[in-house]
Amino acid sequence: MYNSIFYLSLAALFFSIVSGTYFAVSWFTTGRKHSFLLYFSYGLGTQLLFKIPNMLANGNMKIVQQDFYVFFCITLLAWFLAFFSLIKGIRLLSPPRQPRLTTNWMFFVWLGLAITYFMISFFVSDVYAPIWFSHVLFYIPAQCLLLYEVRQLYLQTSNTDFTTRRGVWWIANGVVFLIATSCFYIYRQVYPYPPQLWYMSVITSPGIAGLQVVESFLLMVGFYKLTQSYLKTHTFK
Repeated sequence: MYNSIFYLSLAALFFSIVSGTYFAVSWFTTGRKHSFLLYFSYGLGTQLLFKIPNMLANGNMKIVQQDFYVFFCITLLAWFLAFFSLIKGIRLLSPPRQPRLTTNWMFFVWLGLAITYFMISFFVSDVYAPIWFSHVLFYIPAQCLLLYEVRQLYLQTSNTDFTTRRGVWWIANGVVFLIATSCFYIYRQVYPYPPQLWYMSVITSPGIAGLQVVESFLLMVGFYKLTQSYLKTHTFK
């Protein structure tokens, strides 16, 4: 029998997949002219793929944590890249400005560090590199950078552009919930289970799944409103 965590995880993943599919289809239906739609599609559609084993475990399927280490390594890196995909999409909608907070070389260095860290975490048994610390090194800083870009977009839109500002408001709240989720991940993975059982602490937490439902819904609505506003006006005033 499925439990509440299964249904919450399913709902969160559903919002993510629907969002990614919507923006991918929109890119085709708008003549493949707006590349920001592809960035939004990837950024929203891949953010919760790592929850699939969680759903299996809460759907009464017996899983072995170590059997999914390759899957976790790939999907957690995909989640990290998702934030930068959303940032790139937002920047494509924003008027050019200098200086930017990140450059290409900084991004690739950061990505290289993330790849190295997860490879050590999952495949090097004699080195202590806890998964929860990846939120401190990678996810929370990337989420804060995304929130900064959302704020900049808000400041660059006029007071009369209500649709865009509502979209940005929804997105900003979604990012706040993303940060809260990362903080809750850290809490759950350091208490009460030992570090070796980090995944047990995650799959038994309805709080994490509930936060992810809220964040994925807020982001879905926010980016939909933002996109609709842009496609109607083609420019921000």
